[in-house]
Amino acid sequence: MSHPDTIAGRVLAVLDHDGISERRRAAHLRDTCGISESTARRLLRGKNIWHLLKLARGLEVDSVWLYDGSFTKLHPRTMRIRIQNVLGYPPEETGDIMRLFTGYVADHSKAVNLISLVNAGQMGMRMASRIYARRQ
Repeated sequence: MSHPDTIAGRVLAVLDHDGISERRRAAHLRDTCGISESTARRLLRGKNIWHLLKLARGLEVDSVWLYDGSFTKLHPRTMRIRIQNVLGYPPEETGDIMRLFTGYVADHSKAVNLISLVNAGQMGMRMASRIYARRQ
């Protein structure tokens, strides 16, 4: 699990999710995002954020999330990376949580009610996603 409080931390979370080794990270960013390897190394050290849109396109994540860690739209790959690699939920629970959020966005009453309980602190995300997954 990485520390997503910076752009570099979120980039590292994406690279971890994709299974890119530390040794290959700068070269991977060069190849997928169209930036130089030296720029990629500086970015990974948190020194250069000027290529944000190239990074978001190359890494196939939401640019707003990459910039400040917030969600402004449903972007499945970004959501999976955040749930699994940033928040630390195991892969087997990630799908249930994503279905719960998708149901919430689609305004399914059960998902809306469960998310309300989570937001009020009356239920944990794991429990809400398990209950929602049982509805099928």
